[in-house]
Amino acid sequence: MNTKHPLAVWMDSHKEITQARLAADSGCSEPHLSLILKGGRGVSMRLAKRLSNATGGEVPLEAFLLDAESAEARA
Repeated sequence: MNTKHPLAVWMDSHKEITQARLAADSGCSEPHLSLILKGGRGVSMRLAKRLSNATGGEVPLEAFLLDAESAEARA
C-alpha cells in the first residue's frame, strides 16, 4: 500500500504554499523536496527540523523519523 508522506498531505491542505516556497523556507533544493514528497528520499535530522519548523510544527519531527524507519524496513 502506497501512502503519502505526511509533508505531502500537509502541502495538499495548504495550496497557497508552493514547493518552491517550502524549499526556500527550509533551506533545501526543490528537486530534493520533490523526492521527499514522493517518498523517494529520506531527510537528515537537521532538514527534518527545518521542514517541521517551516510547517509551523503541523508536520512534527516524528513524521520524518517514522518515514525514515519505514524506508529502512523496506530495504
